[in-house]
Amino acid sequence: MDSVKYSIVIPLYNEESGLSALVERLQEIMAQFDGPAEVVMVDDGSRDGTYNLALAASAKDPRFKLIQFSRNFGHQVAITTPLAIAVAIAVATAVAAERADPTGRPRTHTDHGHVRGHSDRWP
Repeated sequence: MDSVKYSIVIPLYNEESGLSALVERLQEIMAQFDGPAEVVMVDDGSRDGTYNLALAASAKDPRFKLIQFSRNFGHQVAITTPLAIAVAIAVATAVAAERADPTGRPRTHTDHGHVRGHSDRWP
């Protein structure tokens, strides 16, 4: 895969019921980007089958990466941890399907986490 141009960070907590639909929708969205993209899913200590579904998604599609926390650290930690290691030109954050529609306009981040504003190029 070429250098990642876009990273989408998705914190997950007990999202088993909506994760498959979210993965499908993110694949559709990434197909519209003008460069290579990845999804960094952060399992924030889920107690349901979220981790196993996310693991299966990452095994099936190498653009999906997975970080698993040992316990629930909270939404902000689940977002900021991958931002600290992001290498993409633009990083967008969104919430999982149970909490919001992934087609919304996420905040974008550049320069490893410094907020740039809302994306004008989000499909």
